[in-house]
Amino acid sequence: MTCLFWTFAFAFSLCGVQADQSYSYQSTVPNSQSDVCQWEVFGGRCQNNEVIVLDRAEYGLLGHGRCYVATDDSCSSNVLGPADLLCSGQPQCEVRIPNSNFDSTNECLKLLRGSFRSSYSCLPVVPSSICSSSPIRLTASRSGTTLSGFHLRQSPCNGAFRSLSITVTSKPGQQINVTFVDFAWDIRNVMPEAQSLPACIIYGSVKDLQTGRTEQICGGQRRKHEVMLSLGNQLQLTLQPISDNRPFAIMFKAMGCADITPPLNAWMNRSDDSVTVGCQNSAQSWTLRCHEGQWIGRPVGNCSQTVTSFQEGPPVAWQPLVLPDSIVIALIAAVAFLICVGITTLGAVCYKRAQVKQEYYQGTLELMHYNTGKRSIRYTGTPPGRPRPAPVPAVPESPYYSAANFPYSLARRHSEGHPPNPPHERTYESLHILDRPIPEEQELGEAEPLNGPNIHQTRTLPLPRNRRVDDYYAPPVASTSQPEKDPKYYVLDKNFIRATGNIQLEDD
Repeated sequence: MTCLFWTFAFAFSLCGVQADQSYSYQSTVPNSQSDVCQWEVFGGRCQNNEVIVLDRAEYGLLGHGRCYVATDDSCSSNVLGPADLLCSGQPQCEVRIPNSNFDSTNECLKLLRGSFRSSYSCLPVVPSSICSSSPIRLTASRSGTTLSGFHLRQSPCNGAFRSLSITVTSKPGQQINVTFVDFAWDIRNVMPEAQSLPACIIYGSVKDLQTGRTEQICGGQRRKHEVMLSLGNQLQLTLQPISDNRPFAIMFKAMGCADITPPLNAWMNRSDDSVTVGCQNSAQSWTLRCHEGQWIGRPVGNCSQTVTSFQEGPPVAWQPLVLPDSIVIALIAAVAFLICVGITTLGAVCYKRAQVKQEYYQGTLELMHYNTGKRSIRYTGTPPGRPRPAPVPAVPESPYYSAANFPYSLARRHSEGHPPNPPHERTYESLHILDRPIPEEQELGEAEPLNGPNIHQTRTLPLPRNRRVDDYYAPPVASTSQPEKDPKYYVLDKNFIRATGNIQLEDD
């Protein structure tokens, strides 16, 4: 069966080549599939304010169609790129079959002429009369508003000889989506002379009037792509002169919900796709959400005691606050810097407080011993906020008031059941024993003047025989042991010693 099909197709192709055939017009219907056989003309037609948009285009041996009915074997290729150049973007077009633009893509035998299977739709566009007013203004709708290059080249736009500037607007609160459809996207593969065109064929630019953002309209790459989604409801479209017949279309579609008008004595707060309306004189409020261009929620009433249905009035011009990218980047950098400084400062304060606490708890009172013949007291670890105590003046070493000659404190602590004082505490006690008064048991007589030749004389001070110095300070301690030999205790007035110089002590 397959062999018979290819034999019949080959014979039909030869006969078609040798015969002088005339083309017959094949009428087509939008939004339906149609097959155009060999020596026929594909004719696509739309209204004056519409353009053809091919949805499908195949060329080759197509079975189960008008041209080849009974075969399961098909051999075809996608020719949407060359067909777009011939038909799309125009109100009407004609394509002859066979066609040299399609033969280059035919994967079947070169001698086998195929059929053309296609389907298309009619896209409504803005008529060229829009250019009658100056400046040129265009309103984007929810369903979409389209400009075609074919109509912009016509009068009065005359886009083939001048650049065009068009302001596109939508309702306040809505955004505008811009989509570019390039029907010459495959021009480099169809026309050899188009190989020298740049990678981006610039058709114009689009500018968001709210933020100042600008995007170029670049063709020659894809059939359809999104150019911009504005943040505001106004755009400025600039088109370069359209000198050639490259077909294209630019679509503008309003996105989101338009702002609503709040009732009298009410406030409104909108955030993206939600809006809250409330009364200024009461706590009554309404919250609505945007879904497919419509506000969904409890109908907004008025702010009187009787809530009635709210009739939508003219929209309120509400614009979201949008900052330029440079300001946003600067704010982010400033916030990050402040956070780093705050963390560093907090860490330094915590570390300093921990260090002060550690020094406070580790602070001790150190008593320095007589390493170099002098005694001194050094205080460390003074709590914060308290004055540092003045150091005790150094006392010169002397055998008369050394700690070894005063066993009173050590003996008393033994008698009371306490362990002996540490060396530094005994030293500290020996420093203050000089402040104790000398017992006045007998008169020493009137002292002679210490000036003149007697200043260096040696003086003898008698001490009492029966009473010792420690009797004035230590209570008697009972003991059954044999008393030891009474030691000699000497208590001297330090001021007197300094005044008299050398003093010799002896018993009476």
